Amino acid sequence: MTAGLAMRECRRCGHVVFPPRPLCPRCGAWDWKPRLAERGVVETITRSGENELASVRTDDGPTITALAPGRDLEAGARVRLEARVSAGRTGPGVQA
Repeated sequence: MTAGLAMRECRRCGHVVFPPRPLCPRCGAWDWKPRLAERGVVETITRSGENELASVRTDDGPTITALAPGRDLEAGARVRLEARVSAGRTGPGVQA
């Protein structure tokens, strides 16, 4: 696990995107700088069997879908974002 989640910020207008895109959806620029999103607020939780996914509005703007740590997370909770490796792939995760 890595603290924070890598995003991109447009150098022209400051719009933050996740996942990365070739062009800024706001201004059309293609000049990006890295941005590390560290925190957000849970908007919704989806539970299916033992799996739990959280829709998180990051403090940086984008809403992400992330793996949640267990059954104690609820909408409105402040969380830390992290990059998690699962089955050889990196994806977003949260910690309460």
